[in-house]
Amino acid sequence: MSGETTRPLEREAWDARAGSRLRGFVMVPFVALWAFVWAGMIALRAVLFPKTSRASLAFMVRTWGRVQLRLLGIELVESGTEWLDEDKGSRIVLFNHQSLLDLAVLSAEWRPGTRVIYKQEFHKIPGVGHALRSLGMIPVDRSNRERAIRTLREAAERVRQEGTSILVAPEGTRSKTSGLLAFKRGPFHVALETKAPLVPMLMLGLRDILPHDKIVPRTGRIGVIALPPIDTSDWTPMNIEQRMAAVRELFLQYIPPSPGTEPSAPASTPASASASGSASGSTSGSESEAEAARSASASDGD
Repeated sequence: MSGETTRPLEREAWDARAGSRLRGFVMVPFVALWAFVWAGMIALRAVLFPKTSRASLAFMVRTWGRVQLRLLGIELVESGTEWLDEDKGSRIVLFNHQSLLDLAVLSAEWRPGTRVIYKQEFHKIPGVGHALRSLGMIPVDRSNRERAIRTLREAAERVRQEGTSILVAPEGTRSKTSGLLAFKRGPFHVALETKAPLVPMLMLGLRDILPHDKIVPRTGRIGVIALPPIDTSDWTPMNIEQRMAAVRELFLQYIPPSPGTEPSAPASTPASASASGSASGSTSGSESEAEAARSASASDGD
């Protein structure tokens, strides 16, 4: 069953209460059928009724994700998700990327006016690719540098001009361990260019429910924590490395680092994520833009 709570979640190791895969074996075919059919319905509605309200489409996207979780016997436990609401303005939402279930969980937390940068390989999935395109999501061709740069610029322009919020995985790919990978610079350069606040969104327990080498999930519960927005108005190319380290430190309060990704020196404290400072260096504009577009995939197949 699906449940919600506004009670703050503990920072200690998340107990996913992972159960049997028996329900998963039975329900996965029905989940796949639901996912393809409902994604097609979303695409059809967006095409036939282009003036459909953003709230209505967002409701359909949330339903797409929440029904999948309910069918699989996965409870969704939420904390701080009011920071994702549309009335908070444009934001860049950063989430940790661990499991094939990420897409269902992200959909379950969808808000009006949100866009995601996704790898264009999703176009090969029946229904899903059409739904993403019809909803105005932003595909990235990671094999083409120039197209990748254009994708980044389009994302930044939407944040500035449309008040859009962008969902992006700062790790750039799916972690094959339970730990947090090193962050890519790309999403932080989007924040630098747009000055939109960053909202860390942590998804806990996904690895216990569905490890990277499995396709049938266990029953259990997934925690979703949205932290307060981080002001980026004083970010500069000179201090962006320090800002990245401080933001990652926020994630590390809930998720241990992946082996080999521990910082060589203590990062700035979480409170300093919006304070002034300088870093040892930064990438060039074109390099950072290309890296952003390559790493800004909502769900990586790696």
